[in-house]
Amino acid sequence: MQNGVLKIGIDVGYGDVKTVASYNGQIEYFKFPTAVAYAGDGFALGGFKAETEVSEYKYNGRTYKVGKPALSCPELFSTRDISFLLTYAPLLVYVALEQLAKKYSGSGRSRKTLMCWPSSGSLGKT
Repeated sequence: MQNGVLKIGIDVGYGDVKTVASYNGQIEYFKFPTAVAYAGDGFALGGFKAETEVSEYKYNGRTYKVGKPALSCPELFSTRDISFLLTYAPLLVYVALEQLAKKYSGSGRSRKTLMCWPSSGSLGKT
């Protein structure tokens, strides 16, 4: 394997987004729930401030919670439909790539916008 080359595999599934990365012979795996909900200031099921770091993302002019933080939202979307995956796959891949960037940059949460590919909608971190 070539040094300095990061190889990434991402599987956006109905239940989880699975990611594998290989860098300099080290292989890392992680996953997060394929969960998307509208972001808001409402009551979170499971208690106030249950998540210490709330991740919100702008996509196609709306703000969403993604992954574990979305699970406690009453506005959680159903993920058992291909139209959901086709609509929200760019957002879910963005979140997976952001998590990889945190892992490999060593700098924690970044406010920089990571653009993966041109898409019909705008995508970014709030």
